[in-house]
Amino acid sequence: ALLNDAASVFENDLTTGNLGAITPGGGNTWSLSFPNPSTGVNVTLNNPVVAPNAITIYVGARDLPGVLIGSSSYQYSFFGNSSWVNLFQTRDSQTSFGSFGGAIAFDSLTPWYFDTDPLTLESFPGDYDFYSVAEHEIGHLLGFTDGANAFNAKVSGTQFVGSHVEALFGGPAPLAGASDLDHWQQGLVSGGQEVLMDPTFFFNQRKTPTPLDLAAFQDIGYTLITVPEPTTASLVALTVVAFVVMSRRRVH
Repeated sequence: ALLNDAASVFENDLTTGNLGAITPGGGNTWSLSFPNPSTGVNVTLNNPVVAPNAITIYVGARDLPGVLIGSSSYQYSFFGNSSWVNLFQTRDSQTSFGSFGGAIAFDSLTPWYFDTDPLTLESFPGDYDFYSVAEHEIGHLLGFTDGANAFNAKVSGTQFVGSHVEALFGGPAPLAGASDLDHWQQGLVSGGQEVLMDPTFFFNQRKTPTPLDLAAFQDIGYTLITVPEPTTASLVALTVVAFVVMSRRRVH
């Protein structure tokens, strides 16, 4: 339920326009790979069919290495005719990213706070907020990563130089560093709140997307929804699939 609530935050804030279906066949092939979120063993989905305007995220838990409490990952490859190749190049272009989905693994040894109502905020000392970390990892799979061409095209050195971000921030916004271009600089604040997409979470901390986070998504091809009642057809459908038995990005 909390994963669906976290996905709904992005569904209510952003639209991609129309994400076309991915339907392999006739010599057109593709694959989506990621570590099984509950075992860490690499999984390759060969020729998955993706419905229009849908993103599927596979979720599980395991003992993650070091200080990681969450990790998201996707890799894809494709082969086929020119229109098939164009479909993938358009979906992951220098100006726009349309997510292919992927996997999120949560650390099974972390003390988690599972909020029964994320619209209210209570104190949870000694626990990490599952809802906030889920939002963060979904954000990576939606393209807040230097693995997405549209995001990488807006990175200069260790700064993000997208036009929406610069207009809001008053210039380039700092990323975490040369070895971590997947996160904002730690502790960056926007709209009076620490940004969602910086690298570290603390006990008793709730985060949601700030104006700066949303501006970065605009810079990689999303449109910010400003009307209070967006039509369902305009939203990305984020389908969360739990890998509870079977079952390139990180949170510190």
